[in-house]
Amino acid sequence: MPSPEEWEEVVGLAAASGAYLFSDEMYRGLELDEETRLPSGVDVYDKAITLCGLSKTYALPGLRLGWLATRCPEAMKRVLELKDYTTICSPATSEVLALMALRMRDQLAERNMALIRSNLDYLDRFFAEHPDKFKWHRPQGSSTAFPELVNGQSAAEFCQRLVDESGILLMPATTYDYEPDDGRQHFRIGFGRENMTQVVDLLAANLNQEK
Repeated sequence: MPSPEEWEEVVGLAAASGAYLFSDEMYRGLELDEETRLPSGVDVYDKAITLCGLSKTYALPGLRLGWLATRCPEAMKRVLELKDYTTICSPATSEVLALMALRMRDQLAERNMALIRSNLDYLDRFFAEHPDKFKWHRPQGSSTAFPELVNGQSAAEFCQRLVDESGILLMPATTYDYEPDDGRQHFRIGFGRENMTQVVDLLAANLNQEK
């Protein structure tokens, strides 16, 4: 997550050139410390386009609903034209359920934050027990993290082995076109599910088999 200073610099660069600024805010509301929450792009720049939805903060990916917000009439016009040629409208049942969810969004967000905090504590303990294999970068928010392998193993090979041997799905950083010049090996791990602790226990068992 960018710092307030970094975010201000990004907005300033876009404004200086008159460029559109697309801000993916799907994880907005899942900051561990609300004081670190950045202002929405649409609130600080008139050519910003922000993306948000129900799948992350409210844990309702099955509804397949999200939204864009912008103060730029031209951008909104183009988006509506595209929508008319693609989806046109969303399923009515999904829209009704989305309205019900948004009316109790605070309760949903609080429930998910409690689960995320609990799972993060579990991950803290797990990575503390394996400093010879991982470097733990504790996130400031969201329900995903990006740990680093420090034992010289390829992240892609590590993730493939876990799928083959234990049925655990982690994503190597190369999936996201992240390949640092210094050869660091990162992978993505999610911790927004209720069964995460069971999966981490399976991961620990797999690592113990290597010893």
